[in-house]
Amino acid sequence: MQEVHINLDGSPDLLFVFRHWNDGKLNFRTRLLDISNLPDINWSTSISTVFNDGDGIHDFEAQMLDIDNDGDDDVVFPFRHWNTDAFTLRTKICDAPGDYRTITHQFLCQP
Repeated sequence: MQEVHINLDGSPDLLFVFRHWNDGKLNFRTRLLDISNLPDINWSTSISTVFNDGDGIHDFEAQMLDIDNDGDDDVVFPFRHWNTDAFTLRTKICDAPGDYRTITHQFLCQP
């Protein structure tokens, strides 16, 4: 679980990154902080997103960064590709709460 900013309301949100218990797929579960009724603080119902990334993605720590400079945090998995040995960034760009698109960049390492 990491504190992130997903819905641009200025309040921290929570993102749980985990392997699904049944099929091993990459899952994000997002909880948005609702402070509209202060002093009461409420967490929204969870938004679940499932990806078709291979099991190996779970071996790498997720990093939270605003890659596309839109104010909300995106999720980056840096790793060395198992087949090509290229340094790889698998990025989940957050377009809206629970709505992510995947971009993958590979950088070949020269000796």
